[in-house]
Parts: sequence; structure tokens; C-alpha cells
Amino acid sequence: MCRRKLVKDMEKIQNYLDMLTAFTTQELLNWSEFCIRYESVLRTETDIFNNKVDPLESDKRWPQLLDLDIDKAEEYLSNLVVSKTVYAKIDRLEGVVHFTSKKMPKEVLNDWSYNTRNLMALINQTSHLINKERMIHGV
Repeated sequence: MCRRKLVKDMEKIQNYLDMLTAFTTQELLNWSEFCIRYESVLRTETDIFNNKVDPLESDKRWPQLLDLDIDKAEEYLSNLVVSKTVYAKIDRLEGVVHFTSKKMPKEVLNDWSYNTRNLMALINQTSHLINKERMIHGV
């Protein structure tokens, strides 16, 4: 926790920095006060990220599965997207949330190059086997 507290990006998430400070000081925590102060933050986080949700799950269905209010869940997800914590696209017409991120052009080209290389290896192996069969049956 002490190392996590020193990460400079923690300043952007003030609630978590306050929580880490509370855990890393020499003072005793009053659990009921801690729960009252941080329950709303922790409940949403643990409900959403500790459950496996289908990436194409309906945006009206996953809050029901996690026992969350639909409006609060959508607002929370929107805040995560705006703060660039997660990448998601909400398609309200279809009622679907897509959590796949857009690939950079370099990644697309690398994937294409890798797939092309594998395809060429398969073609070479197939052509070698065909030529081998022709030679065996031609004799």
C-alpha cells in the first residue's frame, strides 16, 4: 500500500489516495466512519470490476445483474470513460456496451503482418506437401 500511495497518478484519484493515507498512517481506523465515508466508492468499484460481465452485455442488463441502479451505473461508466480509466462505447439504440478499445494503426498493421506471415507459411507447407505427393505418385 505504501508503494501504491507513492505512484504519481494516484493524485488524480483523490478518494483512493485518501483511503491509502488512512490505511498507512499510525492512527487506528474507526471502521463505521470508514464504511460511511468510502462505501459508495468501494461498492460500485467492487460490484463492477469483481464480476465477470460479458463485454457485449446489454447496458440495461448488467446493472440488474450487479444489483445497481441503471442511471447510476451508466453515469459511473461514463465517468470512467471520460477519465480514460476504461474504454467503452455505449450504443443506446441497441442497448449494448462495447469494452473493446480501438487499436492504433501500428497494432493493426502488426496484426495484419503476423496473419499474412502465418498464411504464407501455411501456403508454403501445403505446396510442399502437394509437390511431395506428385513426386511419390509420379514415379
